[in-house]
Amino acid sequence: DYSDVSEEERKLLEANSQAFNWSEQTNFWVVYNTDGMVVLNHHIYAYTGGAHGNYSSDYICIDAVNKKLLQLHEILQPDTSRLVKLLEEEARELYEVQDDLPLTANMLTDELYIPEQYYFSNKGITFVYGIYEVAPYVDGEISLFIPYNKIMGMLTPYFKQRMKLEQVAVNK
Repeated sequence: DYSDVSEEERKLLEANSQAFNWSEQTNFWVVYNTDGMVVLNHHIYAYTGGAHGNYSSDYICIDAVNKKLLQLHEILQPDTSRLVKLLEEEARELYEVQDDLPLTANMLTDELYIPEQYYFSNKGITFVYGIYEVAPYVDGEISLFIPYNKIMGMLTPYFKQRMKLEQVAVNK
């Protein structure tokens, strides 16, 4: 697309070359890798003009032992209203929104939902909202961490076993 521009755009480019300073980057990072449970972050950034670039993170959760990509329903069988309440509590703390005020006091939304992007660690699950999903661009991606001890009853038996969380629950 960069080289395929109209004659008008070509003239603009010759007069003002910084107007076409387009770029794109893609990276992968290992977020978690223990006992064959792997989480990758596929991060994409693109600038195609305007006030700022855009980016997104796609998290890929893998059970390398069983050779499968993990979907959220394989990790968590959520009580949706309870999980959304936990996400809201975390957002209120992050954005310092008092319980008697709507989330829109400091966010772009008054209601949260379970986002598509998530990743796990040995301590809990982090749910990630992309830029502009629930907060302004300046706040970036919004990561809300929920520790396992708050959602133990929602975790699938498979996931508890693979993450050795049954032992943690017994030892607490």
